[in-house]
Amino acid sequence: MMGCMSLPRVLFMLAVLLVAAAWGQEATKPQAEAALKTFASYAANQNVHVRCAALDELGATDHELVCMELLRHLKDALPPIRTIAVQGLARQRNIPGVDEVLRRVWRGRDEAERLELLKVLRMAKPAKGRSVLEELARSTHFNLRLGAVEALGGYPDEDGRTTGLLLSMLADKEPLVRLAALDALPRTQHKDCVDALVRMLKDADWRVRASAVWGVRALRPTAAVAPLIALLDAEQGRLVDDTIAALEDLTAAGYGADIAGWKAWWKQVAERFVVPSKAELETLRKKEAANSATYAKRDKGYESRPYHGIRTRSRNMLFVIDCSTSMAEAVVLDERDIARLDDFRKRYGELRTKIDIAREELIQLVAALPAHAKFNIITFNASVDTWKRGLVPADEGSRNAAIRWLAKLTPASVVPVGNSGAGRTNTFEAMNAAFGLMTGGTAEKATFKTDADTMFLLTDGNPTVGAVTEPKLLIEHVAEINRKAKMVIHTIGFGASNQALMQALARDSGGQYVSVGG
Repeated sequence: MMGCMSLPRVLFMLAVLLVAAAWGQEATKPQAEAALKTFASYAANQNVHVRCAALDELGATDHELVCMELLRHLKDALPPIRTIAVQGLARQRNIPGVDEVLRRVWRGRDEAERLELLKVLRMAKPAKGRSVLEELARSTHFNLRLGAVEALGGYPDEDGRTTGLLLSMLADKEPLVRLAALDALPRTQHKDCVDALVRMLKDADWRVRASAVWGVRALRPTAAVAPLIALLDAEQGRLVDDTIAALEDLTAAGYGADIAGWKAWWKQVAERFVVPSKAELETLRKKEAANSATYAKRDKGYESRPYHGIRTRSRNMLFVIDCSTSMAEAVVLDERDIARLDDFRKRYGELRTKIDIAREELIQLVAALPAHAKFNIITFNASVDTWKRGLVPADEGSRNAAIRWLAKLTPASVVPVGNSGAGRTNTFEAMNAAFGLMTGGTAEKATFKTDADTMFLLTDGNPTVGAVTEPKLLIEHVAEINRKAKMVIHTIGFGASNQALMQALARDSGGQYVSVGG
């Protein structure tokens, strides 16, 4: 053990390690030079996909020279290039390269670069990085503090030191920092996590409360049942859905939004209740599903009609609708699938054109919104258009104005003569607009807006234009933003061409995916 060695012995071993590392770097230098030469032949290519592929291949070579090239691309103007550079740096294990990353994130003057490097540490988790992150977590700079807390959450914590810091960050004045610390705590499995999660169910910021709900749902402690029932009694809107899901995961009881039912049940079982195991939970759910009278209670509390069959109790909704030219096409139906064809006709009647279906479903929902709800609509093709600058109350005037605006979305309107941009799909900017990031910026306090807690995204294809068109990178981009926004994203896709993208966006956010047509 190093702790039992004399100082000269320790210094000797460190010297041996450094010499070995230097020898290893020298031995692989020709491979790194060849990789850099190959990359240089693609670096100026006008196609961003080619540059991304070349940079990704470069990152597979572990060498200090490669690190320096990857670091240079952290300042690229295009988000996918920066993302690939971050991923490549996270794969580097050479000591000089890792030390340079740590030096820059600790003492660098370029904050944008430091924020990207914090993502590297979050992914790579170098042992020497923990001390740097612990210091940055105390920074007065909001973004650095936030990034450091996010990165610390992935580190192993045998000594409890990281958990102690994360617990202290739950008192931070900034909600996003509290949120990052709370998201990280369940992964530590520390004995104090449950108390912290239960306590944060009362936080002033709804995103923090949402994270606490999902945290206790993951850990499944008996001590969370009563506080969840109390939260259900106090909450309104989407967090009611979150809380019901957590309660059902912990108890297998099916009282839905029936708070009186939950309270009466808990009064009867509290003294002897033990959270069932996952296997027991499945058995109990099957029994509960057989009791149709009890299960019918799940529908109570919904204030608005479903959208393409998806129900939500949210009172702050955002609708993001694809209006590219392909939306003027008819839905492809498999005439041989009689059951699915009947379901389609029951829901949409004689409507067949994608934009007609999108428009009519949304008009029906908007017309039925309760006055205390808020909503907004975003449409996109190559560019993005928003109905209003932010969410508006669903009073009669706003509902009628929205319906008139939606009525203009016809097959003719999405195929305007002479508009070459109408045929393209810029999902990246549409999602940025939905999150309040109109230019794809980072989570600055002044610009990061999360008024909506629920999004419905409707589109019929994968992205074709914009800074990010690769579905995998778009999924990662949205997940990165939604770590802070905590928005549930429900997705509606026409056909199967973008099924992987739409399923991932819904799954990663706790939303639902619906496919319309074949």
